[in-house]
Amino acid sequence: MRIVSYQVKPVRISPTEAELRIDVTLDEVTTPDIRGRLHGPRCEGVQTIEIDYPIRAGRVWIAEPLFWTSERPYRYVGTLEVWHDGAMRDQVPIVLELRQKI
Repeated sequence: MRIVSYQVKPVRISPTEAELRIDVTLDEVTTPDIRGRLHGPRCEGVQTIEIDYPIRAGRVWIAEPLFWTSERPYRYVGTLEVWHDGAMRDQVPIVLELRQKI
């Protein structure tokens, strides 16, 4: 069971919170548990306090997110995992850039 692709979809994004859903396409038809962790925000040349955000059941919630801009490209990085029958079947690196709609 391997991750073919993933797509991050916003459920709610505001200056106070970001709730995101992560849809995963696998190379087999199954009902896995999508887990993992994000760490951030990170931005080269900017000192931040990084927080660990768990991904549970394909969702992640980030309090007071920092948004990506060309001047300050904040990113959240981590690992996306697929679990099935109590074992981790695959993992891939994940990088998120949250962009606020104007």
